[in-house]
Amino acid sequence: MPDLQPCPHLCASGLGIELVLDDYLGIAEAVARCPVCDTHYLLELLDIGGNVRAYRLAPLAAAVATRLIRDLTRGSCDANRAGAEVQAIRVQHPVSRWWLRVMDGDFKSVQLQHAATNLPITPWRELPLDGGRLAESATAS
Repeated sequence: MPDLQPCPHLCASGLGIELVLDDYLGIAEAVARCPVCDTHYLLELLDIGGNVRAYRLAPLAAAVATRLIRDLTRGSCDANRAGAEVQAIRVQHPVSRWWLRVMDGDFKSVQLQHAATNLPITPWRELPLDGGRLAESATAS
C-alpha cells in the first residue's frame, strides 16, 4: 500500500469539511479540503477515545471530490447509488498510513500521525472504536 503523504500545511491550516457522508455522534465519514492548497481527502473514522477521534486519510483528486459531492448532493431515485459511489471511491483511492487526531470535532486544529504499519481498511462500523489506536499512538510519542 502506498504511503500517501498529506499536504504539508495540513496541521497548520486544518481541514474544511465539504460534505459529511456519515455520522456517529459527530462526523464518521466526510469529504474534506485543505483551505490552502485545495487538496481533498476522504476521511473515515478509525477510533474514538473520549473527546478525541482518529480518522483515516485517503487523498482524492479535486475532480473526483467535486464529482462525488455533486452526485451526492443532487440526489438519485436509486437508494443504493450513493453508497455504491462512495465505495467505488474507496476502492480507487487507497488509505494512507497517515491519520488525523481531532479534538472535540474541531477540524481547524488537527494533529497528523504516521502509523508504522498499514491502517485497517475495515469499515468504521466494524472497528472496535475503543480508543486503542489513540492509546497506542500516545504511548509511542
